[in-house]
Amino acid sequence: MWIRCCSSSALKGRAYEATVERVLEKYGCTLAATAVSMDGGIDHFGTWTFPDGLKMEIATQCKHEEKAVGVTYFREFEGVLGKIPNTIGVFASASGYSLYAKRFFVQMTQPAIRLTIREDDGIVEFDMNPPARRLLPKLVPGSMFLDDAHILVLTYDGNVLEKDD
Repeated sequence: MWIRCCSSSALKGRAYEATVERVLEKYGCTLAATAVSMDGGIDHFGTWTFPDGLKMEIATQCKHEEKAVGVTYFREFEGVLGKIPNTIGVFASASGYSLYAKRFFVQMTQPAIRLTIREDDGIVEFDMNPPARRLLPKLVPGSMFLDDAHILVLTYDGNVLEKDD
């Protein structure tokens, strides 16, 4: 029974990592999954290419859990990012973040982006910490109306970033 539970959890995690990869690809990211046993807390390495030709190396951490992500994950993520120079961390959660995690995120010294990504809705929450904002000043979240609802959009230098399917 225990093996079945863990196997199911691992499958759910890998499926969420694939979702994150698919969603971020729409915004110009090219990601490659890490080997599970050797990831060091990183699920993907890749490059985010922006319309003006700027390329940023990124490393993702993906969490598909029932409860909001807590501060402990961000402490670990910052430690791992400190060992990967010239890289922006992208942390993706399916369930959002605790208040303490959000507070810690803003104080992180490593550049990072915090996302909530849901299978059906794509990116529903986006935040950058100050070091990431300094590296990517043209990347700004916004919102627009679509089908009588606000949706989150990312803009780069004033233009909507998402690519058409």
